[in-house]
Amino acid sequence: MEEMIMKKTFALFVACAAAALALVSCQKVNNAPASVEKTVHFTAQTVDTKTAFGALEAGVYPTLWTANDSKVKISLNYATAKEADVTVDPTNAGAATFAAEFTDDSSGDYTFYAVSPATAASGFRSDLSNIYITIPSSQTPLAGSVAESSQILLAKSASVATFPGSVDFTFSHLTAYGKISFANLTLDGDENIASVSLTAEENWAGAFYYYPGTDTFEEHLTAPKSKTITLNTSSQTDIWFACLPIDLGGTDINVVITTNKGTYTKLITVPDGKSFVSGQIAVMTIDMDGIARVSPEVWKKTALADITASDIFVMVGTADSGTSYYALPHSNGDAGAPGVVAVSIKTEATIDYLSTTVDDSIKWNVTSPSSGTYTFYPNGTTETWLYCNTTKASSSNNNMRVGTGARSVFELNGDNQLVTSDTYVVRYLSIYNSQDWRGYINTSNGAATMSFFVKQ
Repeated sequence: MEEMIMKKTFALFVACAAAALALVSCQKVNNAPASVEKTVHFTAQTVDTKTAFGALEAGVYPTLWTANDSKVKISLNYATAKEADVTVDPTNAGAATFAAEFTDDSSGDYTFYAVSPATAASGFRSDLSNIYITIPSSQTPLAGSVAESSQILLAKSASVATFPGSVDFTFSHLTAYGKISFANLTLDGDENIASVSLTAEENWAGAFYYYPGTDTFEEHLTAPKSKTITLNTSSQTDIWFACLPIDLGGTDINVVITTNKGTYTKLITVPDGKSFVSGQIAVMTIDMDGIARVSPEVWKKTALADITASDIFVMVGTADSGTSYYALPHSNGDAGAPGVVAVSIKTEATIDYLSTTVDDSIKWNVTSPSSGTYTFYPNGTTETWLYCNTTKASSSNNNMRVGTGARSVFELNGDNQLVTSDTYVVRYLSIYNSQDWRGYINTSNGAATMSFFVKQ
């Protein structure tokens, strides 16, 4: 009954975010042979473009180019993309120009694709006709708009049979948007919001494949996805975010407001039939009446040998001499390698603490050590554990999992690296390319220097 009382329903309203964007003139240069690169000039000419949302006008938020739109990424026929600098017209936020050089591939079927911002498109696949898109899970909203890096647009030209002298583009939004405000949130006079996190029941940020032919998304097989979108903001109202177009009707979103004094948490339920739609804005007002502040948890760095079976802790690794820190989650289970969860560390009076809100997905327990060996369990269960799923000697295997595999005993060596071994091969718990956790047979592939932070 108590859980039912805590669940609240919010009203979901959508307003169309205009996304039309005329594009471009594009011409061949010097009548060059087909193998020679030709400069293609693109010109964005209408006001309904990108990146900042303008003021609401007749139910529409126009989107405008800004000086921070430094690059777009352009591909011909899904081939390797070219980055192009964007020049914004200082007198007209709706106008911008960009150019890139392309080689006539003599295909007889020419289609150009452009993604803004360039950082959002990690790759194009001609064999699968898709684009690898990343929606940031950490966003810093602007006043009156989403973070510029999170507002992802795509333009696709008409297909033509000869290499064109000009190209027309229309940009459309790939991302969906939300705008949230909090009602009846009472803070102390010296209390300030640091962030707001929204955790859905499905992944709605991170790495996805987008298929322009069918206007559909598919989760990337290995790159990190996220159920949580963190908004770095001090605002209580009109907090914008971008997300995957997704139907969350009938599901819950866990909302956490983090301040300098603690957290406020509320579970809200998305009404049945409500979806986050590309180019549209879901407007939500969340009533925080009666929600009490919870004091922050303290996570103190502790030697692994001093951790007991009753402790709850976070395993944190770094592979770059302490520049970036990543927690090890258990959320992927047997399905794939654990992704990385970026965390921050603060030092007070020579003692290290986590300065990041700790999600359940990175909380662990451990067996009481016996002769310096350890088995790690997701907090609250001993039915699954961290293990290495192969004994092969190849160092390229992506082989750390959380499940019921046999190779589950780890040791901590003198360099604070976790190692699992049997009579066949030693493997080091490693961070691959700031992307996920793997097990390698040598230390040169990102063997992580580990730290352990216990809940006090």
